[in-house]
Amino acid sequence: YRLCHKDGGIRWAYEKGRGVIGADGKVESLDGFILDVTERKEAELKFKTLYESSGDAVMLLNEKGFFDCNEAAVRMFGCKDKAEFCSSHPADFSPANQPCGTDSVVLANQQIATAMNAGSNHFEWVHQTVDGIEFYADVLLHAIELDGKQCLQAVVRDITKRKQAEETLRESEESYR
Repeated sequence: YRLCHKDGGIRWAYEKGRGVIGADGKVESLDGFILDVTERKEAELKFKTLYESSGDAVMLLNEKGFFDCNEAAVRMFGCKDKAEFCSSHPADFSPANQPCGTDSVVLANQQIATAMNAGSNHFEWVHQTVDGIEFYADVLLHAIELDGKQCLQAVVRDITKRKQAEETLRESEESYR
């Protein structure tokens, strides 16, 4: 909770306590402590601001699938909210095959394994929205430890416009040959 400091500033506090019960069953005293957790809380708020204000989709996943994402992920993949996004399987956001012809699930598992083994992995991918609209993406996976468990942080950037411009340039160059 927040406290107003004597200098007029706001401090964040964490309090824990318990009542000491006497032989008669009544509370005799209270044991406890209050910690100033302002620095930790401010760091959490900065992280949340960075996480939520990113234009890139940022999501966290473990062996069971997604367990958190920012609002950009919800918008990018056409979900109605975080709950819908997190209840989806990662394969729901990819077409059956990637442009190389490989099954998306097989290739995704390979990319995830690479990230877990090497610590990170950076690659291009074709994703799709819940409505089936495909788009090109730049994907960066980072293996991280969260609450003592291994998981992945994924950052996804829509690069469809860049890929379209590259294709237009390629076609233009071919027409001059």
